[in-house]
Amino acid sequence: RHRTLPLYFSRVLSRVDYVSAKVAALTVGLMLVLGLPQVLLLVGNAVSTDDLTGYAKDNAGLFGPIFGATALVAFFMGTVSLFIASQTSRRAFATGAVLAYFVIMSIIGGILVETTTGEVRQYVLLVSPINVLEGAVYWIFSADWPNESDMAKAGLNGVYYVLVGLAYPLVALALLYRRFEKLAV
Repeated sequence: RHRTLPLYFSRVLSRVDYVSAKVAALTVGLMLVLGLPQVLLLVGNAVSTDDLTGYAKDNAGLFGPIFGATALVAFFMGTVSLFIASQTSRRAFATGAVLAYFVIMSIIGGILVETTTGEVRQYVLLVSPINVLEGAVYWIFSADWPNESDMAKAGLNGVYYVLVGLAYPLVALALLYRRFEKLAV
């Protein structure tokens, strides 16, 4: 829109480097927004107890799942959002398209879980990005699904949510690289 892309490409910066930097910047920013409050709550709970070292020993195993879930959600949201936003030059349209994608696909996933039966019912929830991320986070933390949730109704193993949670952003990243490789400067 502001014709700054030729300025980026006037130096020795490959298109792959440009896309990688955008994805990395958004992913790191999202990781800070998502992970920092969780770590602060964990540290705050530790400080508020009578036995700080006991609390730290009991909950030291939470840092891995917190980092893993945060990294997965940030990478997923960052790459998918960047790919959708790259399809238009208007920020308002890009914002609306990202929001519409996540809302509409989540609604479709919920409807499909309610209306399908058998083995198909297990896998249709993987259409919904929000449910994929929620299922992956539950699995990473080794938590049980809520009884009346879509994940409990689908009955799919949690590892599938993680695999699909990695597949979505990898496909979006590949398409994003392809889009910028074809872009005329």
